[in-house]
Order: sequence, then C-alpha cells, then structure tokens
Amino acid sequence: MAQRPTRSAGLFLLGQIFIIAGLGYGLSYIPIGPQTVLWLLLVAVAWIGVLAVYVLGAAVDRVVDRLDTISKQLNRTPQE
Repeated sequence: MAQRPTRSAGLFLLGQIFIIAGLGYGLSYIPIGPQTVLWLLLVAVAWIGVLAVYVLGAAVDRVVDRLDTISKQLNRTPQE
C-alpha cells in the first residue's frame, strides 16, 4: 500500500467557505441586482456541493483501500 499525504478535508472545505464569504463581502460594495446575487448563491452552493462530493469520494476510496488491505491480511495463511 502506497503512503498518501494526509489531507484535512474539513480544513479544505472551511477554507473554500471563507473564500466564498470573502468574495461575497467584497462584492457587497459593488451595486448588483437581485438576479446576480441569486446566480452567485447558486454558484457558491454548487461549488460547495462539488467539493463535498470530491471529499466523500476520496474518503470512500481510502476506506475501500483500507478494507482491501485488512482483507488481504486476514486471508494470508500462516507459513509453518
């Protein structure tokens, strides 16, 4: 099993939320219409959804890999 660098999914998603919130705060000084605000909210929600699916996919991949390793260790016959 190859060692992968440990990544904190929670910190990654939190950072993305701060970026979106910062952009929202920056855009609050620009006069924009209600339709533009709704489109920006839709994009932000879609982006967080994509990131959540990515993080869950990576987590499932790691769990499957770990279960595969455990299964191989349990099926190994002792050599005498």
